[in-house]
Amino acid sequence: MVTVSDITEVDALDLSRMIHAREVSCVEVMRAFLARITAENAWANAIVSMRPEDELLSEAAIADQELAAGRSRGWMHGFPQAIKDLAEARDIPFTQGSPIYRETVGGKDAPFVAKMRRAGAIFIGKTNTPEFGLGSHTYNPVFGPTHNAYRQGLSAGGSSGGAAVALALRMLPVADGSDHAGSLRNPAAFNNVFGMRPGLGRVVDNVDEIFLPRLTVSGPMARSVTDLAALLATQAGTDPRVPFSVDDDPEGFRRPLDRDMTGLRFGWLGDFDGHLATEPGILETCEAAARVFEELGARVEPVRADFDMEALF
Repeated sequence: MVTVSDITEVDALDLSRMIHAREVSCVEVMRAFLARITAENAWANAIVSMRPEDELLSEAAIADQELAAGRSRGWMHGFPQAIKDLAEARDIPFTQGSPIYRETVGGKDAPFVAKMRRAGAIFIGKTNTPEFGLGSHTYNPVFGPTHNAYRQGLSAGGSSGGAAVALALRMLPVADGSDHAGSLRNPAAFNNVFGMRPGLGRVVDNVDEIFLPRLTVSGPMARSVTDLAALLATQAGTDPRVPFSVDDDPEGFRRPLDRDMTGLRFGWLGDFDGHLATEPGILETCEAAARVFEELGARVEPVRADFDMEALF
């Protein structure tokens, strides 16, 4: 008998293999993650705007029927997913954490959300975020605070705190986040998962403000680097509606991650020469990790900003 732990404890790529090998059904997967959500989300408050269970199980059953007929939508076939509440997903509340949009429902999928849907994801709700994503801690007047995955009452980070906590507590196999000045990275660090800020135009999340300069990008979050790369390959890709979208084949992200590091150069920003406050031990931990790349043959070089950080903020 397959247990909840058997399903929710495995990495996303392993889960995909299990589903496609028919070792577990999509209905079993959906039930397992819904059980985790029931067990953890009441105190963590990471996932919001949950859809009715009967609808989700019905969609999972359809996914099983498709596999039985030899059809797979993609590697995320049957995956329960919740989208950060700053991105639009069709027929799911789109509050952005604000009372102004409390009753708003998504009318379409954001471009990267549509790609995740085409890859087989079943959207169960949203992940919590600060109002309009403004802030490095996740709380808002619509849904309240999201708690750190390791200790209730501590910060989950932000603004992708709901996504990071849902991942850490295994309520989702992978997750999406967005980043203006750390919103993918600090909640990932606070909750011991991986978050990656892609380059501008790598993941298209919006087609409504295509000519406005933006610092914000969307990207993947996961519990392993290989899962992170697989989700990035799904989210990434050019879009003819967005002039700055990157026209590279995202399938390259699926290549094996083992490689020769000799000659690669990594820029190390650290704390911008003391501009960014860090707790004792943080910089030393990161510098120790950077030395691992040097041991693998890469060069890690300090990078100095040639502009006034105070003026930037």
